[in-house]
Amino acid sequence: MNLFDILLLCIILICFATGLRSGLIRQVFSLAAIIGGIALGFFFHESLGNLLLEKNIIAEPEISNILGFLIAACSAYILIHYLSRFLTDVMEKINMGWIDHLLGGAMGFIIGLLLCYLVVVGVKQFVGEDSPFVKNSVLAPKVVTGYHILREQAPDNLDKSLEKFRELREGKEEPDFE
Repeated sequence: MNLFDILLLCIILICFATGLRSGLIRQVFSLAAIIGGIALGFFFHESLGNLLLEKNIIAEPEISNILGFLIAACSAYILIHYLSRFLTDVMEKINMGWIDHLLGGAMGFIIGLLLCYLVVVGVKQFVGEDSPFVKNSVLAPKVVTGYHILREQAPDNLDKSLEKFRELREGKEEPDFE
C-alpha cells in the first residue's frame, strides 16, 4: 500500500461513515433538496422578483430576480430538509432507524467508490498510468473494477440519455418536447 491507496481508503471510509451517520433518507433528501431548490429557484425567480418589484421591496429588476431565486431556492431546500428530518424521526420511532443508517452506509460506500474513481482517473490523466504513484497502487485497480461493476448495473439506456443531455447542453440539438 502506498500513499495513494491511503488517500483512496480515507475517501471511502469518510463517505461510508458519513452515510452511516446520516442515513439513506437524509442523503437522498439532501441531494433532492439541492436539486429541487435550484430547479424551483429557476422556475419561480421571475415571479418572485416581480412580486418584490410590485411591493416596492426592491427597486432594481436584476436584484429582485436574484433575490427571488434565493428565496425560492432556500425555501424549497428548507422544506425538503424538514421533510427528511420528519421521515428520519418516523423511522427512529418505529425502530427502523438502523435500516436507514445501514442503507446510508451502503450509499456512502458507493459515493466513496465513485469519488475514488474520479480521483484515479484524474490522477492517471495528469501523472500518467506508468507513474509509480498509480502503478504500485493496490486499490486503484480495484476501484476501477468496482466502478465498472456499478456501471453494468445502470439501465441500458443510460448512455443514450447522457449523450442526449450532452447534445442539449452543448446546443447541438433543439429540445424535443413532443
